[in-house]
Amino acid sequence: MRFGKNNERDPQPDTVGTKIRIKDFFSRFVQNSCAKRHIPSSVTAVSETKEAIRSRYKNKKSSGSSSTGRKASTLRIIAGRWKRRRLIIPDVPGLRPTPDRVRETLFNWLGHRIHGARCLDLFAGTGALGFEAASRGAAEVVLVERNEIAIREIEAGMRALSVDREDAPNTPKITVVHADALRYLQGPARCFDMVFLDPPFDSDLLETVCQYLEDGRWLGETAEIYLEMRRSSHQPVLPASWQEARSAVAGEVKYALMQRTVATTKNRVHEKHE
Repeated sequence: MRFGKNNERDPQPDTVGTKIRIKDFFSRFVQNSCAKRHIPSSVTAVSETKEAIRSRYKNKKSSGSSSTGRKASTLRIIAGRWKRRRLIIPDVPGLRPTPDRVRETLFNWLGHRIHGARCLDLFAGTGALGFEAASRGAAEVVLVERNEIAIREIEAGMRALSVDREDAPNTPKITVVHADALRYLQGPARCFDMVFLDPPFDSDLLETVCQYLEDGRWLGETAEIYLEMRRSSHQPVLPASWQEARSAVAGEVKYALMQRTVATTKNRVHEKHE
């Protein structure tokens, strides 16, 4: 049977009322559900829009963050037994690791003399210079650092490199000392073949530390001392027995390798007395 437009058995459906009732039912359902879960009743607060999700993902990606925190920066060991291994750069204000190209130049200067050397990294920071020396064949490395966070990362680096493992053959001896540089130099002296000095740029420690090293008998007769400083800083006054062997500039950093020449100094003193 076909029903005409005016047939009483074919009324127009109340679509507006039906939509209102469905909307009211859905609203009550959401409110009850949200109340049980202790979350906002607004549907827009429960579910994020695609734009909001994209925005949040973009912010995470740009900041380099994750659920476990910001991704740590690293530096690499350039050559030797730990070549290409990476060390964590601790998040310490003012910490400034020696750049890769500067380290590479320094150890090219040192060459084979690093083999079997006793090395002191006095402002260790990341331990980059000391670890590089150990990787290239130094017999012993002492890392002195006063910052506790940096010390923890240095020790973590030692574990990652298996420095303390007894079953690792020919592992160089690395000692970590948690101390201020000047206080360390006021303690019992021991003789080193190479010393790395990279104090904070804003400190005035370089000249004082150099004199402590010379006067305190920390250096072998032909010891080599690496100095790193800000390019714009004044030329430090160094002990008379130290002669510049090499020097260079890289960006805002100037650095030099000094050679201790005790025999030459003794000869000059003897000539003056004559």
